[in-house]
Amino acid sequence: MSNKKKSTKKVVPGDIVQAAIKELGPTSPLQEIAIHHQGTILPITYNSEGQIAEIQKSGKKFFEIQMLEAISKLPYRPGLCLDIGANVGNHTIFFSRFCNFDEVWAYEPFPESFALLQENVENNTKRTVRLFNCAIGAKREFRRMTSNKENPSQNKLTKAKGKTLVIPITTNLKVALMKIDVEGFELEVIKGAYDVIDRERPELFIETHGDPKSLRESLPSGYKLGKRFNNSPTCHFTAPRKACSTTSALTEVTGT
Repeated sequence: MSNKKKSTKKVVPGDIVQAAIKELGPTSPLQEIAIHHQGTILPITYNSEGQIAEIQKSGKKFFEIQMLEAISKLPYRPGLCLDIGANVGNHTIFFSRFCNFDEVWAYEPFPESFALLQENVENNTKRTVRLFNCAIGAKREFRRMTSNKENPSQNKLTKAKGKTLVIPITTNLKVALMKIDVEGFELEVIKGAYDVIDRERPELFIETHGDPKSLRESLPSGYKLGKRFNNSPTCHFTAPRKACSTTSALTEVTGT
């Protein structure tokens, strides 16, 4: 397992935050919060009113902490953690600091959220984290994305053509877990990652916008619906690994 942090261009503290404020406008709820977990204090900048309110109410714990702690207690298995819909990095940072994944790959298409994701990861992670400024979907294409200034975490991809890059997941590396929070685009993500899911049988934590049973039916055979978490229902789907599941560290497709 690699514990080496991915080298990234050094950012001047506050520069990315100020740039995000300029882009999002004066109504943006940007706020840096000192998150407390296991005796560690982590400064994370958030950009969504709902998340900020819940974090403050919880005593400055990670957003959606109950689900994150459940993930941290899962038995170790080699492979990547894919954070699909990473927003500003709340979950990405937790996966890197408090879980035992080989690497964390975080995907966030909204430019201003991605800028904050870069700064938060730069300031708070140790294990290798790879960041991708794109969305995940059934095929490579470009779509338009909505812009919610009060709650950017709720931005959505539309059917219209636009400037946001969408790519499928086609890595040949081992994948241990996928967290999917894509505001109604989850079926498209599953289509684009189906072969990897079928091959690797990762633990799946998917925010659902509909009937979880129909979502389960879109997954490879063997997956069962487990516990549900969070105010925005996030379901844990799990499946036994295939006995012949072997993968080699070949090429990774990032869409760039």
